[in-house]
Amino acid sequence: SKNREVSLMFVDPAPTDIEVVSVLFVMNINPAQPSTPFASVVNVGKFGEEEDEVLFSMNAVFRIGEITSIDGNPCLVQVQLDLASDK
Repeated sequence: SKNREVSLMFVDPAPTDIEVVSVLFVMNINPAQPSTPFASVVNVGKFGEEEDEVLFSMNAVFRIGEITSIDGNPCLVQVQLDLASDK
């Protein structure tokens, strides 16, 4: 989802197993950069504008950037991803 609050509903901020880490992926997409195809499915998705989802091709490649804990919680992590060029 492009909506951060919707995305956060799918992570567990307090897992019962301390070896479990919930991950929120923040994807940076430059539409001017030649890359693997992606498309907004807001008009065809089940949840419409509520979730504002984006669909990526199966061969999409992302570069991992900064990894940080959210609100100082070591079991809740944000990972910055950048969509890689197709070159």
